[in-house]
Amino acid sequence: MNNLSKSALVALILAPVASAQTARDQVRLDDVNFSNTADGFDISLQGDGMLRVAMWVDERDAVNTFDDAIWCAISTDRGLSWGPEISVYDDSVNAVDIDDARLAVSNGVIYITFDDDRVSSTAPTTVLMRSDDLGASWTQTVLGNDFNNAEIFVDGDNVLILSYDDSVSTNILNGQWSSDQGLSFNGPVPISVGDVDTDGWTGLVDGDTAYALWFDDGTVSGDNDLYISSSVAGGPWSGPVRVDQDGTGLGDVDVFPKLAMGGGKLYAAYVEDGRNGGTTGQDEVYFCVSNDGGATWTETMISPVGQDADYMNLAALGDTVAITWADDSNPSYDSANVVVSTDGGASFGAPYTVPSTGGPGLDDHQHMALFIEGGRMVLAFESDAYTASTLDEWPAYCFSVDNGASWNGPFVMGNGFAADEDIDTEGTAWNYADGSLCGMWQTDGDFGPIRSAVFAGGIRLPFIEAVDNGGSVTFSMGGADATLGTASYARWAASTVLGASTHPENPAEMLGLGASNALNYTLARPRNFAAAIGPDGTGSTTFPVSVSGTFYLQGWVNVGATATGGTTTSDVISITL
Repeated sequence: MNNLSKSALVALILAPVASAQTARDQVRLDDVNFSNTADGFDISLQGDGMLRVAMWVDERDAVNTFDDAIWCAISTDRGLSWGPEISVYDDSVNAVDIDDARLAVSNGVIYITFDDDRVSSTAPTTVLMRSDDLGASWTQTVLGNDFNNAEIFVDGDNVLILSYDDSVSTNILNGQWSSDQGLSFNGPVPISVGDVDTDGWTGLVDGDTAYALWFDDGTVSGDNDLYISSSVAGGPWSGPVRVDQDGTGLGDVDVFPKLAMGGGKLYAAYVEDGRNGGTTGQDEVYFCVSNDGGATWTETMISPVGQDADYMNLAALGDTVAITWADDSNPSYDSANVVVSTDGGASFGAPYTVPSTGGPGLDDHQHMALFIEGGRMVLAFESDAYTASTLDEWPAYCFSVDNGASWNGPFVMGNGFAADEDIDTEGTAWNYADGSLCGMWQTDGDFGPIRSAVFAGGIRLPFIEAVDNGGSVTFSMGGADATLGTASYARWAASTVLGASTHPENPAEMLGLGASNALNYTLARPRNFAAAIGPDGTGSTTFPVSVSGTFYLQGWVNVGATATGGTTTSDVISITL
């Protein structure tokens, strides 16, 4: 719960970026008694139902910096609160160096893959750690020797692990399949033909069908091409199918392609340079869709010629597809963009560019994550716009309640960041599901020039926030949706008593969101005051200076139903005046 005392609210007004709607206060996940060096490339956040799992790799042995350990923390309330850190794997006696840790969560089972140098630094061992009791115990399975960069993909009880074998000059992508929650695997089975590049692949599991997407850099230098293959129920993999439609022989597909599924279609997105005569400093985003399980593909160029695209990501739900990227053609900053299709990728709307946060820094957006749930989209990213220094990055997000037609934000994810706080390289991870956004990040702020700490923050959309205006308090509700139906309702409820699960619901405290741009109503508990909410569901109200005491606020949103229900509840905050 956000416990906002009078002093805390004053602190908010002293930090302008926190005066907008912000998320629940950040919580440190790693043990404060240790001085850690977390590995920015190996953090992940995944969820399943109410469960959220945060995983990271750090080096707690200050003498031997090659002595890695894997840790995780568990939340059972969508990331709003977290348990203590859990040791997953620590072989400090043998000073094992861990690389490429990856996380997946499904049906309450937690899976973590990685490779280490227990045998040899030149012949990594790929390992799976598995827990079905919320991290209380772990089972270790060795998946193979001389395998690298294992990636894991899960749907229900089906598990796909992709890794590559670099023991010979031509790197081969291998697949391992399990239909019993990772208790047993078939394979490894070679999938690729050609030379797979490090981090040049991804995968997807849909029911009992597995997909592998990779690019081959072994044919012609500077002409990396994208391929896909599939397997059903652990059976043979299909022959590779070319995905990208580059006929020039100049295009060079870059690392980290993305794969998604929706409405029976496969969607792929990737970054490529050189196809249009540009240099390696002018990458372009391409999108492909397949209506026949990957047998044939149709391609669309997404980013404009002349931009230099980076940090591309993809999300899909049914016929709604969203693609994000940052344009770093300006050497001073990267500007995040989003395009949306509501017809299965047949057409895309105009790009939306994330606006300035109003901070003193430049709008530099990196490492974006994109989510779609119903009519809501969430874009989360690192931003260094909040301080004047370009070295200070904070976690931020924005969201849309109308399939990307308009956006709210950006907002900082969490409170209490130091002015010199910096997210480490690729040091953010995100999960959004069931109306809840959860973020994980590691920073070096206030922890010395080398050591770092791991934090998480969670928030439910819609959300409530309170800000001190100097003598009065304004609280706001964000995320209410007035666009998905004519019978859309939002309400705030305040109580002097914290309910066991939800706050008391009073039908008189309903606000119908119709065509009007602003509607007023009176809240009777604990004091009378007026409120105005715009059609996007964001508004504020001010308590008179004479109001005092402690009370609790929560909001509800009800879309397309009656005025007496409440289907989505916000986070809860307490205010003490």
